[in-house]
Amino acid sequence: MFANESAGKTWNARFKNREAFTASDSYYYRQGMVFNKRFLAHRVVWAIYHGIWPDDQIDHINGVRDDNRIENLRIATSGENARNTAIPKNNTSGIIGVCWNKRNSKWEAKIMSNGKQIHLGYFASKDDAVAARAEAEVKYGFHENHGRDAQ
Repeated sequence: MFANESAGKTWNARFKNREAFTASDSYYYRQGMVFNKRFLAHRVVWAIYHGIWPDDQIDHINGVRDDNRIENLRIATSGENARNTAIPKNNTSGIIGVCWNKRNSKWEAKIMSNGKQIHLGYFASKDDAVAARAEAEVKYGFHENHGRDAQ
């Protein structure tokens, strides 16, 4: 791993008892450098714990990007990861996939699944639109944390 044993001892002495991967990237994921290559901390944690490098994405189950406890990490496809997202800051209804449709003067519910938007209907009440969205989230396998408040 090191060019010589002396380099390894120097490295170990320099960084002994210091926390690694403390820098954050622009998305607030913890990261660090190893031999001039950047690694994301959650992927390193997963690899060390499971003994294999993850091929797919690693999802933070609770949505906290610097919470790299192994019980908060899971292998996920991009689709699975998308079904565990926080509510966007620009959402005005308070529920992902529910919005007021001005043209119809009704609440509209929709959901994305497998890259396709599915229209769930127009509703006179917001509660009915929210119920339709919640039912669709169960049907399409969304994570129970989907739509949580952003951290």
